[in-house]
Amino acid sequence: MEYLQKLFNKNAATEQRREIPEKLLIDFNISHCFAEMRARAVHIINTIAEYSQTGRKLLRQAHKDGYRLIMTAAAGWAGQVDADHKCICLNACETDSHLIETLAHECRHIQQFSRGVDYGCGAYNIKDAILLHRCKEADAEAFAAAVCHEIRLHSGNEEPWKAFAAGRPFVAAGLEKARRNNAKPTVTPAMLRSAFNGWYEDDKLMRVYEENYIVDGILKECSAPRAEIKDFFHKKTTSAEIVSQVCIDTAGACYWAHEPSVLDERHRLLVNDETLNRAREVLTDIEKRTGIRQNHSYRSLPRRPVKALQ
Repeated sequence: MEYLQKLFNKNAATEQRREIPEKLLIDFNISHCFAEMRARAVHIINTIAEYSQTGRKLLRQAHKDGYRLIMTAAAGWAGQVDADHKCICLNACETDSHLIETLAHECRHIQQFSRGVDYGCGAYNIKDAILLHRCKEADAEAFAAAVCHEIRLHSGNEEPWKAFAAGRPFVAAGLEKARRNNAKPTVTPAMLRSAFNGWYEDDKLMRVYEENYIVDGILKECSAPRAEIKDFFHKKTTSAEIVSQVCIDTAGACYWAHEPSVLDERHRLLVNDETLNRAREVLTDIEKRTGIRQNHSYRSLPRRPVKALQ
């Protein structure tokens, strides 16, 4: 806790030393931020609003949908969005540069929700839940990369991009690769696709999300005392349906329209043995308790090769 407080105080003090006007360039609810965090919140929002056209659209959607921003000291995460309570929470122990890309990421999730994408994935059968969750995250990271790219392009401030690239090197490399073929200073669908693909190239990142959001997420939530079994694992969807809702570019078109089955590519479906084993245990238990046969399409998911111990 002492370590968190030191980080919190360091970042708060840095912002207080700056002469940042307490005026937002774009409407956004920061009324729930602590007084000492307001300057930081203004700076983060204004940096996005002033230098990123993509970011402005994300912020406006979040404001339109009634979301508020709060900042608090925490450990283990940089930010999260709560659609039930219309709240975005940022970790004040992180640097402003990191929180800029984090806010863009969370606001992209809100934009996804505004188009009808489910907040959680647990209602879907396990295979489709994995497709949907991964697509949501890859898309949100592609847009965070786009925002940081536009900020460095229009302001000369490289720090948000560097912070993003440090944490998501494969996504950043994907956007950079496509950018070299783009003569215009705009984020193109090709850049979004390339950044999106970079998310799936990061095996470590995919494993972390799988463990935290699939195994320790939906496969555990259904066993909670207040959980209704009937609310889990019953919906079906397809790659084409998912990308048509999730992967919408800044012009309002699906950037995977030419390849709607993209999520069915084998490398995007790899899962750990532990995930498949846990899925089998959960669905077997549900069948015993309810007598209703569950969707076993998860069995077709390819297993990730087990890496030898170094």
